[in-house]
Amino acid sequence: MRKSYQNRDKHLDTGGKIVGFYERDFYCFSNFSSFAVRWKGRLWATSEHAYQAAHFFTTAPKLADKIHKATSAHEALKLAEANRYKFPKNWEGKKIAIMEDI
Repeated sequence: MRKSYQNRDKHLDTGGKIVGFYERDFYCFSNFSSFAVRWKGRLWATSEHAYQAAHFFTTAPKLADKIHKATSAHEALKLAEANRYKFPKNWEGKKIAIMEDI
């Protein structure tokens, strides 16, 4: 599968723009930017920490605490992704409201 990505990227026309994994000019608005946020009575290292932990408030509270303590937004995301099977059944219907609240 990796080979197909490499071949596709060789032909990607970006019109001279830089394509990065993280936002450039507006990175300060990213969930991954290093700005703390107070939400649900706690101080979260990033909004990504809060968002990923929110997946587990009811289904796996200890995991939510572990995400709260994650050393980076990327680690918080990896912890959540590794535990997708613990996402609440109704996550798709409430995730936008949670992000707006954060």
